[in-house]
Amino acid sequence: MSHAHVASTVDRHKAPTAPRKRLLLDALNTFEVAARHSHFGDAAAELGVTASAVSHQIKRLENHLGIALFDRSERLPRLSKAGLDLAGPLSSLFGRMGALIADLQNESSGLLTVSVMSAFGSKWLAPRVIRFSQKHPELRVRIESSDQLVDFPNESVDVGLRFGNGIYSGLDAEHLMDVDARPVCSPSLLTASGCSTWRPDQLLGHTLLHDESSLRAPGLPNWPRWLEASGLAAPGHVAGIVFENPQLALEAALAGHGVALGLSPLVQDDLRSGRLVCPINTSLRSSFSFWLVNLPDRASMPKIRKFRNWLMDEVSLATPLQ
Repeated sequence: MSHAHVASTVDRHKAPTAPRKRLLLDALNTFEVAARHSHFGDAAAELGVTASAVSHQIKRLENHLGIALFDRSERLPRLSKAGLDLAGPLSSLFGRMGALIADLQNESSGLLTVSVMSAFGSKWLAPRVIRFSQKHPELRVRIESSDQLVDFPNESVDVGLRFGNGIYSGLDAEHLMDVDARPVCSPSLLTASGCSTWRPDQLLGHTLLHDESSLRAPGLPNWPRWLEASGLAAPGHVAGIVFENPQLALEAALAGHGVALGLSPLVQDDLRSGRLVCPINTSLRSSFSFWLVNLPDRASMPKIRKFRNWLMDEVSLATPLQ
């Protein structure tokens, strides 16, 4: 008997796969929305149906499962223990299903969506991303600027560029660049002082431009830490103007309104062009770095690989500030 005949005989006698239990996807979707809102009326508004229709779908699902998902002993229904157990994983599954559909649509449309910290987006990525588009004209790039963390499983974002410690739950994180901070100001401010460089104590005679976000975690460069590292006893409150993010502080420095503590990737282009100068070449290392992040199961997508490779090339070509 030939090997082919043996194989076909085995295949014919292979135990049949048990059919999957039928899922009531419409009812499951209705339950997920109702559980998320904890109110049938709000769920109905999101789904574009009546509250009665929501109640009917949930009752249909409960009958199908043989389990009570809502406790109706009170005036307003509330999730039962079984409902609570189902709601979380189901919400995640629907989120992943939505992201999968978005991935397929984006891949076919050639859309690459990048989420980036606003300051890094405007000062580093925006001046360079045209080179990626020229290298990969088949892709359309969409930049989302936000300092908030992205919910990757439930949002249509392909990759993120983040400033942090590299620990991002559920995501792959690849190191891009380390960061240090140094004082920067406009050339006119330095010229007006009559000096080509300053001593650290001379800074206290100028308006210090603070980045409020630098106070959110230990180890981030800020003016009190820099002054202390430079041998100056920093008071508990260092005078100056406080800005919400580093981008605003740098804009004020470019306008000649004071001295900012510039993070190296954000100021390198302005320093090289002469729009900013460094009156004191004393830097302070940051405990945070810049990272490329994405969902592990999307890392092999061609558009993400292309962006990652281009980004690493750009980082390797950058000359560190001296």
